[in-house]
Amino acid sequence: MTQGFPALAYPSCDNATPVSLFLVFACNESCAQLTLCLLSSLHQGNENHNIILQYDASNMVPGAVALGPATIPMPQFRLETLARGGNPQIRTLSLRLQKPCPVWCPPSFVPAREALDQHMIQLVKTTELKIVFDYNWLHRQHHELFHQLIEQPETLSGFPVDRRYRRLRYEQIDWAKLSEGTSHAQESVYLGVEDGDLPPDYAEASGKRARRGKRSLLKNLE
Repeated sequence: MTQGFPALAYPSCDNATPVSLFLVFACNESCAQLTLCLLSSLHQGNENHNIILQYDASNMVPGAVALGPATIPMPQFRLETLARGGNPQIRTLSLRLQKPCPVWCPPSFVPAREALDQHMIQLVKTTELKIVFDYNWLHRQHHELFHQLIEQPETLSGFPVDRRYRRLRYEQIDWAKLSEGTSHAQESVYLGVEDGDLPPDYAEASGKRARRGKRSLLKNLE
């Protein structure tokens, strides 16, 4: 999976314990495609299993997507985790979905045997969520498409991230199957995505090269 930038996410109804993940913008401006992906990792034994939550623009409710200031406490440690530099612009992206997001897991991941963090389960289940991130991470060439997502998501379709996931033999799993694992013994430890688990960061993966094809992080999917 391609690494994005640090973010926090939580259901709109419960901001007590936000989940630390990485946010990926997968887009193609010429085709009016945009998908947001939240990446996390479950550590089991000596391996990290990446879990991807897929938020297609076409699955977002028009008029229910908004960008505003952070509304949760931002202690120094949390700010340092999200900030790109010394002058962060912490923003909250609010989303309402038409249906729960698709979830992708590697073939070796067996939901019924895993013990997922309960807050992650709630995030997967919800159709209303908030994503907190430093707006400075978003490259200027993506600002127009991002604001189109906020103002008119119905004019966009999802980016075909599933092509890459299927090529990597990832499987799409229903959230109900994921939640089964919470009743089992604690065999695994829920972690944020580590740098070593994913390819180059957002700036390196999508900087000047993205301008040539107007394509973002997952430009090699097709």
